[in-house]
This record gives sequence, C-alpha cells and structure tokens, in this order.
Amino acid sequence: MKRAILSVLLLFAFLTGFAQNRNICRLGITYDISQSDHWGKNKPVITSVIPYSPAELAGVKTNDIIIAIDDRYFVGRDR
Repeated sequence: MKRAILSVLLLFAFLTGFAQNRNICRLGITYDISQSDHWGKNKPVITSVIPYSPAELAGVKTNDIIIAIDDRYFVGRDR
C-alpha cells in the first residue's frame, strides 16, 4: 500500500513539474525563442528532448532550430 501511495505522489510531482513549463510540446520537446545573434535569432530552439518521446524517436536533438512544422514555415518575431 505504501508503495502505491508513493508511486502516485511521485507521478503527481512529475506531472506538476511539466505542467508549470508552458513551452513543452506533447511531441516530447521543450523549446524557447532564441535571443542569440549566432544561433536561431528569434526562432524556436529545442532546449530538451524527453526520452522515448516521438521527438526523440524522430531524431530531434537539443539545440535544433525549428524551421517548419507540417510544411508551415516559422516566421521570426523580427518580420
């Protein structure tokens, strides 16, 4: 019984932590808009990939720049 309660509490803590990050995608990535002049200025850049997620299985890596999703190109904030 104690193991079940502990498991539920850990699951709740895990899910609450992800819910607080508004830049998480259900495909298994977190991202942020880059402010760097040298890497993806004003474009979304992958900050982490969740293990075993669809994004990881597709080969998405940390620091990848999102250029387009479903053939819809991302236009930066500067345009």
